Amino acid sequence: MGELLPRVKQLALLAKKYDIGLNIDAEEADRLELSLDLLEDLSLDEDLSSWNGLGFVAQAYGKRCPFVLDYVIDLARRAGRRMMVRLVKGAYWDAEIKRAQLDGLEGFPVYTRKVHTDAAYIACAHKLLYAEDAVFPQFATHNAQTLATIYQLAGPDFRVGKYEFQCLHGMGEPLYEEVVGKGHLDRPCRIYAPVGTHETLLAYLVRRLLENGANSSFVIRISDPAVSVDDLVTDPVDVVEAMPIGGHAARPDFPTGRTLRQGIVPIRAALTFPTKRCLRTCRRSSPTPLRSDGMPYPSWPTDRVPARRGRSPTRRIKPTLLVS
Repeated sequence: MGELLPRVKQLALLAKKYDIGLNIDAEEADRLELSLDLLEDLSLDEDLSSWNGLGFVAQAYGKRCPFVLDYVIDLARRAGRRMMVRLVKGAYWDAEIKRAQLDGLEGFPVYTRKVHTDAAYIACAHKLLYAEDAVFPQFATHNAQTLATIYQLAGPDFRVGKYEFQCLHGMGEPLYEEVVGKGHLDRPCRIYAPVGTHETLLAYLVRRLLENGANSSFVIRISDPAVSVDDLVTDPVDVVEAMPIGGHAARPDFPTGRTLRQGIVPIRAALTFPTKRCLRTCRRSSPTPLRSDGMPYPSWPTDRVPARRGRSPTRRIKPTLLVS
């Protein structure tokens, strides 16, 4: 925080000067708390008061997302500002699953079933629409069923600034041609366009290809003649409610990290931003994991672990929640 906060604040001051928005994108589960710490410090900073351009990006496939939104809404009210909240479904699903397995976790920080993410997105959208005083909801989606649901949830009483839709440049044009302008739904859509060098944009392009090239992607399914219109517009909540009891758990073909590592090396609980006290406790109570050659791994020097302030309520949220 000592190095990162001043640099982000400098960017925020520039954004305030030119009256443009700046969103903090919490793209990775293990950096969510750090992102929320940054958001809180910036929100309560007097130098950034009277500026409503500060925002946050929340990912609905994360199991903590509803609680993150509660926290952001409360923070916006405490800070006396209306904060932009961009709601996305999430683009790092593969990496989050694999990282949880590599870390030996008992579960996953994201839903393992696409339909659960779709249902969670609607639940989160509902939460944002009912906090109009504190947040400016920005719904980023290329899914026609999701868009239509939000349109109905928001109701006919619309004015510019109540909420908006968002899409990526080069995607979703046929969908949003039916949304923007008189004679259509008459709702605004902001087009997201990445800017940067080839090196910085290559990773972004790969993520988009993975996300929108998946068989479960609406962009792929809508162009598949084998997928009926009824299947495309099925309410994800109805699908979840119709599932057997086992359908609400994580997919059985996705072994957890603890399952994968069982019997290979002694497993310690994975730590996120560990404190010195936590590391000392684990060192005393856990067996020393051994390498394949029988030698112990190098110890983690606790004197290099940064101190944590412990403010964000998400630190008290259990990583497993409701479904998968």
